[in-house]
Amino acid sequence: METKGYPSLRASEINFFDLLTFDPEEMAIRFYDRRQVIADEGFLGILHRELVRGLGWQRTKACLLRLGFSAGYTDCQSLRKGYTWESEEDLFRGGVRFLSFKGIARVSLDAFTFDREKGELVLEGSWKNSWEALWHQHFLGTAPAQVCWLLSGYLSGFGSAWWGKEVLVRETECIATGRAETCRFSGKPASEWGEEAQEDLDLLRFPDMGDDLSKMGNLPSQPGAPTEEERAGGQMDVYAMARRVGIIGSSKPMEQCLKLALQVAVADATVLLVGESGTGKELFARLIHEYSGRARAPFVAVNCSALPETLLESELFGHVKGSFTGAVEGRKGLFEAAHRGTILLDEIGDMSPATQVKLLRVIQEKEVRPVGGNRGTPVNVRIIAATNQDLDRMVADGTFREDLYYRLKVFPIVVPPLRERREDIVPLARHFLTRFSHSTGKKVNTLSPEALKALALYDWPGNVRELENILERAVVLTAGDRVRKEDLPIDVSRGGARRSDESSEEAVALRDVERRHILSVLDRFEGHRQNTAKALGIGVNTLWRKLKDYGIEGGPGGKSK
Repeated sequence: METKGYPSLRASEINFFDLLTFDPEEMAIRFYDRRQVIADEGFLGILHRELVRGLGWQRTKACLLRLGFSAGYTDCQSLRKGYTWESEEDLFRGGVRFLSFKGIARVSLDAFTFDREKGELVLEGSWKNSWEALWHQHFLGTAPAQVCWLLSGYLSGFGSAWWGKEVLVRETECIATGRAETCRFSGKPASEWGEEAQEDLDLLRFPDMGDDLSKMGNLPSQPGAPTEEERAGGQMDVYAMARRVGIIGSSKPMEQCLKLALQVAVADATVLLVGESGTGKELFARLIHEYSGRARAPFVAVNCSALPETLLESELFGHVKGSFTGAVEGRKGLFEAAHRGTILLDEIGDMSPATQVKLLRVIQEKEVRPVGGNRGTPVNVRIIAATNQDLDRMVADGTFREDLYYRLKVFPIVVPPLRERREDIVPLARHFLTRFSHSTGKKVNTLSPEALKALALYDWPGNVRELENILERAVVLTAGDRVRKEDLPIDVSRGGARRSDESSEEAVALRDVERRHILSVLDRFEGHRQNTAKALGIGVNTLWRKLKDYGIEGGPGGKSK
């Protein structure tokens, strides 16, 4: 590379316009004789966001740290060869000025002392208007830790080439965390850092970054074990991602639930979501998947209560040709479809004992065996199970396998019912109002104060799903530009469904009505459990458990006597 060969150059004498050239014939822009490609900062911000979402926090950090390190190291070598420097200090300060010219941030040195003979080096400074911090905030929200990885990597690389030994520069404060007004950094020889910097050193020292990124899954301190900074921040981009999958809410119970989801998402552990119907368990499963390292692989959801036992087994594990009547060709199951991704087993409590055994085998052996097959197929699938039932009681009753239960209950999360997070009712209602106003083409902008009060007082036995349905109905019914109290169902408008106020007589009467109805349908189908469950719209295991409560014995799939 041709160089200008300035004699005894000082850092302050580097001129940006001397370094920038344009070749109109080749349509090539060069900075310090290196070709540049202009990229809008918003485009780069989107790239940063997609890297975090696709690769995960730690892998993205590793990539950008190493990318910055490589650029800084190379620039130091080029500047040392391309110019004659008045002093070693001016070479380093020239590198800082050179970095500022790149447009990533305005870098300033506040403290810079070194003694090569003693091996002493201290760097302190700041970068203002950091592109990395600003666009991370814009696209991903508040970060739990520092995110100016390119900048940190660049100064680490430049410093290492300049010092002749490994130098590590770490960002100590970052505006993206919401806890700092300026991004600040500190640097010193790598050997001088303690355990606090070991993670960054491990990331920078990781073997060839050009290798398959899947190798980086074994990086030390991958965010499956959140750092103290992550725990303190607790909401990296979780609220932005929660909204993206449809989760709305900032109440204390939801905050705690979201933090747990954030922590377990990157840990790749099996999750058990427990909560009433309509609380949004499937949305939490999607959030965990989207935030995990499996986000680019499939997310497959299956409702275990919606399919008969024989069909559920075939759906989950697949079948071979001729394995049962109608199996005219072989078919892969949902576990294979979810390979490298996530499978949600919703209503896991309704899974038959026979299918429970086969699921346990899949978890233990990490392979699936199709119905009618004798060879297994390896699968790499994260399992998230969900239920609205009391699995502890089912284990005690013998209707759910204890060994499977503890395999699934690695990381339980209780999704709170809507009545326990009333602060979220109004934001949710407004969210649904906006959605259904768009979908119906009606300009329904607000809810009346009376309607809002009625929604806030109602106990929501059907939870968020019930609220969603009621708002859709209200938007359709209203004749004006806002939802009135009169547009709500009568039990909502008068504050009905107060579970805590139910008398014991009413509860007993309701159970008696349910018992008579179930036995009537069972009698109509001559005791056939599967047909009865299908007609009632419940799972076979649920029907079996209710019949057992009524004193009617027999297996889940058998007939009553």
